[in-house]
Amino acid sequence: MRGVNLGGWLVLEPWITPSIFQAFPQSDGIVDEYTLTSVLGAGVAYDTVLKPHWDSWVQYGDMQKIANSGFNLVRSKSTVRHNL
Repeated sequence: MRGVNLGGWLVLEPWITPSIFQAFPQSDGIVDEYTLTSVLGAGVAYDTVLKPHWDSWVQYGDMQKIANSGFNLVRSKSTVRHNL
């Protein structure tokens, strides 16, 4: 078994995707997906930050490269919010 981790895709983490968090003033207190949606509102956060990020962070070509490199396991962290 050979695996790779796709961190920062479905769960936003400031140390992996700092540009997302640097777009907002520190005084807003946005440090994760929960605070992002709380401050911006769920609809605005989804339309302007989350959906564009999810659609672009990992694409089909990335999965092809992973498979072509001999990996047969992909780990992607998610939260209970993604399972609802």
